[in-house]
Amino acid sequence: MINLFNRIRATIYDPAFYASARMKDLSQPIKLTAVVAVIGALLGAAVMYAFIVPLAFLPVFDKAEAAYPDDLIIKLQNGDVTINQEEPYYIENNLFDEGPEHLVIFDGGDTLEGTASQNDALVLVKRTHLIASSDDDERMIDFKKFGTTTVTITKEDVRGFLAGVEPYYKPVLLIGGFFAVLVGALFAGFFWVIFHLIYLVIIPAPAVWIYARFRTPQLSFKEAYITVVYASIPVAILTFIIGLLGFNWPPFVYSLVVVLIALINIARQPESTSHEEVPTSSEN
Repeated sequence: MINLFNRIRATIYDPAFYASARMKDLSQPIKLTAVVAVIGALLGAAVMYAFIVPLAFLPVFDKAEAAYPDDLIIKLQNGDVTINQEEPYYIENNLFDEGPEHLVIFDGGDTLEGTASQNDALVLVKRTHLIASSDDDERMIDFKKFGTTTVTITKEDVRGFLAGVEPYYKPVLLIGGFFAVLVGALFAGFFWVIFHLIYLVIIPAPAVWIYARFRTPQLSFKEAYITVVYASIPVAILTFIIGLLGFNWPPFVYSLVVVLIALINIARQPESTSHEEVPTSSEN
C-alpha cells in the first residue's frame, strides 16, 4: 500500500520517475491505472451504498398502509375500474416528502381534463385506463389487457400484501443493493479504464509527442503515451474527488491538466536519463 501511494505521488511530480518509467513496459502504467480505477470503483460503491442503507430503515410499510383510505374499495372487472366512492376521488400524497399533491386520482366519469401531472397527481385512474406520471414522461396502461379478470382491493388486502412483503424488504435492499452497487461500480470502472486509455491516445499523447519532437532527447509515441498515462492518474483522482462533491470540469480542461503535468515532468528530466547521445563533431 505504501509503495502504491509512493507511485501515485510520483505521478504528480517526479522527473526522475518519469524518465525511468517511459523506458519500461506499457503494461505498468496500465496496471496502475486499473488499480486506481478499482479503488475508485470501490469508494464510489461505498458512497452509493451509504445512500441505500438508510432506506432499509424507513417506515415505508407503515406509510404505505396509512396512505390507503380505510373505506376505499377498488374493483377491476372486464377491463373497467370502479370504486365505492364518489368521483373524482383524491388520495393525498402522504407517502413521499417531495412529489405531486395527490398520489392517485380516480376519475371514472372523465370529469377532469389533462394528464396525471397536469392534475398534480402521480397516477390518474380513468374507467378503462390509468395514466402514470414520471419526471419527464407520462405512461398509459389500458385495463383491457387484463382481459376478464376480476380483482377487488380493500384496505385489508393492502395490509396483507404489505405484511407478506415486509420481511423480505430489508434483506433484499441491504444484500441485493450491496451486490448490485458493487458489480455496477466495477463494471463502470472497467469501461472507464478502456475509454480513458483510448482517450489518451487521441488528444494528450499526440500533444506531448509533438512537443517532444522539438527537444532532446526526443520521445517515441509509445514513450509519450506512457508519460500521459502516468500523468493522467492524479488528474483522474482529482476528477473523482470533485465529482463526489458535485462538481465537474470540461473534457478539454482534463486534457490540458494531463498534458501540463506530463510536460512539466519531461521538461526537467536530468540529462543522464537520455536514451540517445547527441553526436559531437571531431576534427581529423
